[in-house]
Amino acid sequence: MTYVIRRQSSSDYYHVTTRGVGRQLLFECEADKQKLKEALLQYKAETQCVVIAWCFMDNHIHLLLHGILGNISTLMRKLLTGYAMYYNTKYSRSGHLFQGRFFSEPIESDEQLLTTVRYIHQNPDEITMTDFRQYRWSSYREYLSEREGITNTELILQMFGSRALFIQFHDEHIAKKDLADDITLSKSRLTQEEANCLVKEICGEILPHDIKTLGKPKRDTLLCSLKQAGLSIRQIERITGISRYIIAEA
Repeated sequence: MTYVIRRQSSSDYYHVTTRGVGRQLLFECEADKQKLKEALLQYKAETQCVVIAWCFMDNHIHLLLHGILGNISTLMRKLLTGYAMYYNTKYSRSGHLFQGRFFSEPIESDEQLLTTVRYIHQNPDEITMTDFRQYRWSSYREYLSEREGITNTELILQMFGSRALFIQFHDEHIAKKDLADDITLSKSRLTQEEANCLVKEICGEILPHDIKTLGKPKRDTLLCSLKQAGLSIRQIERITGISRYIIAEA
């Protein structure tokens, strides 16, 4: 098999990603993510690599690493092989867990470095509609804390000058994205007036903001009915006060 030679970064910064084979889940519970986090802490020290940002999603992971490319390859080999052995043993499975070789994107500018950090942190918001600020399995909250974690936050925070500007950099992008999504949706989705009428028709005497007080089966049935009627997740969130994550899960 012929392997494509990895592109080297002149700055030694790389955005590294890998996913489960066939997009399968990599984690069955939070203990699995904790296991990978502990392994990353161990192997980054052994290979003299620095973790600048990270995020563990259900079927893929993102890492922003600083180090010699050969050392990063060693870190990833140890990390992925060790975790696959752990996962296969724990869940009585065999075969490959990760899809092929990990992907590495060289970082060549300060702008690319900062936007990659933000992209990694906002992945939960993009993929699962979970508020990235509350997501446990990324380095975002390490940047907001004085406590030491697996992430070297010093470089990025020095580039911003303060945590406040770091937070603003993330929040402004989300605000702009939400506005763009609303503009796009307004061209293809129901108007708000149409959405309100459908909610009244589907929910009957149940007030929209009372849906979140219902038992889970009835609540989820109503949420599904609203989505099937043509309302967007954003419209349902706005009308009912239920988070996008819960709506998407339903």
